[in-house]
Amino acid sequence: MRRLFLALLLANGTAAIAGFPVTEQRTCPIGGERFSYTTTASYSTWGARPDGKPFGSWEFPLALPECPGNGLVVYGEFSEADLARLEPLIAQDDYRALRRRGDTSYYRAYWLMRRLDAPAPDALWMLVQASWQAGDASPLRRRYLEELVEAAPLLGRPTDVTNLAVRARVINALRELGRFEEATAMIEATPVDEIAPDSATVRSTSDWRGHYRQLARLIARRDSSTEPIDMIPWRVGRERCEGEGAAALDAGQRAICAEVAARMAAPGRD
Repeated sequence: MRRLFLALLLANGTAAIAGFPVTEQRTCPIGGERFSYTTTASYSTWGARPDGKPFGSWEFPLALPECPGNGLVVYGEFSEADLARLEPLIAQDDYRALRRRGDTSYYRAYWLMRRLDAPAPDALWMLVQASWQAGDASPLRRRYLEELVEAAPLLGRPTDVTNLAVRARVINALRELGRFEEATAMIEATPVDEIAPDSATVRSTSDWRGHYRQLARLIARRDSSTEPIDMIPWRVGRERCEGEGAAALDAGQRAICAEVAARMAAPGRD
């Protein structure tokens, strides 16, 4: 499960594979309840938003198994020691309240991970995905982004590409919240050039260096949009720029459309 999360966090895209629903049978690791949930056996992606949510052939984030009775979100493989700590946690009124008030499964997984002392990048990446799951127009999304920013000190000083990637999502959260000065300060405090490339990940340090520069451009123009045209795949951006909604774009957005179109049409591009 962690490999899947990191793949979504770090990957640029995958080959063109259609997603299709698959029903899986699971046994709840606490209580033994049998249940089923729907996921997919394959999917493709073609880039992502600045918050990391992929554009692809399936819904993101991927569904997490959830025990219907006790509400345990099965976000990974649990050791016996984990299960011993999880059982009283999911019985707490605080956890049950999360279910009652409609917090997403990824947020509840994040809540549990924090209490099981999961590595900060893993836990905060779960919270990032909770913000996708909440929906762009939901008040939950803003609350999750604010909580992500509040938890950012847990990341400490970045020492690897995964930490660098999660910091980029925190910076983007600050940007979407309109906290541009804080976002700029966090970019300036992130030693991107000092992070050694990680051959185990898809995205290298140089990829993230470019990503941080793109975020800085958005921040400089005080753009808080979730899907800025110059940081989403052009196959998506072109529809925004040339489709039915193009007439509603303001002059600044039309200029960005023209800039991206010219860049994509430049010699040497595929």
